[in-house]
Amino acid sequence: MFIVKCLDPPIRHGQTRYNFVIQKYTKEDMCEITLHISQEDLETKFQDRLSRTMTGPTYEVYARILKELVGRKITISKNYKTRNGAHAISCALRANPGLLYPLEKAFLFIHKPPVLVRFDEVACVNFARVLGGSTIKSFDFEVENRNGTSYTFSNIAREDYPSLSEFVTQKKLAVKNKGQRNIRDTINEGMDDSDNEPDHYLEQMKLEGEMKDSEDEDSSYAAESEKDDDLEFDSQASISDSENEANANTEEQRAEPKPKKIERSRKESKSNSKSKKKEKTEKSSKVSLVFYTTVCIFVSLKSWL
Repeated sequence: MFIVKCLDPPIRHGQTRYNFVIQKYTKEDMCEITLHISQEDLETKFQDRLSRTMTGPTYEVYARILKELVGRKITISKNYKTRNGAHAISCALRANPGLLYPLEKAFLFIHKPPVLVRFDEVACVNFARVLGGSTIKSFDFEVENRNGTSYTFSNIAREDYPSLSEFVTQKKLAVKNKGQRNIRDTINEGMDDSDNEPDHYLEQMKLEGEMKDSEDEDSSYAAESEKDDDLEFDSQASISDSENEANANTEEQRAEPKPKKIERSRKESKSNSKSKKKEKTEKSSKVSLVFYTTVCIFVSLKSWL
């Protein structure tokens, strides 16, 4: 159970304004309260509509007290019922799941964001995705206001269409897609033989479906012909690719050096490096021997002198 209070002016918190206060109750919650009001005030001001001690469900006691203190009428969703006996429709508004309550003079959606659409501000309504066949299990309910704003309540169960359509008819709201006025009977009975007038909207939908089928056939034929051409082109391309691969393999074989030649060149380079090192060592040994002999001659001359 929900009690929704519409605030005018709204509550302001920073830059955010809250136009509604939503309170949630359960049917099992019971309470017993005592009002601090004299018996004289109860008789004169409230005319015995309230009593000093009140018991019952919490939401009911709160609603009775609120009605008498504020002096406003409380609207209850009791005139509308779905096929399952519920007073609200399960749907979504801008990907936010919630409940849509068809009231006496307005549509109310809760929880986030709470939206109140008055009937006197509604320009027209629209039932979308209803003629989708038995595979589609839901439809959309669109409401357009006179100021240009619109609300789309999506993911409504297909079984809720008859009751909602009947409610819209009772409230004399303008329906944008009037061609779908007999869909309620087709959903309930599976066929519609009661209305002999031609349904121009349905005929237009059938014509568009036939045109779409013909376009699909043409596109499928064109796709098949393109596929055959692609197969021929692919066969030629595969032949040319195989020839190119064979040529490339022969060129690679020619370009690759033989392993024996590579090993010989490596051995020759190693032998050259060894000979060079040997020559360097021999030269250094010769230089050192010459230097040693010169030193010895110099020492002997000095001792002789």
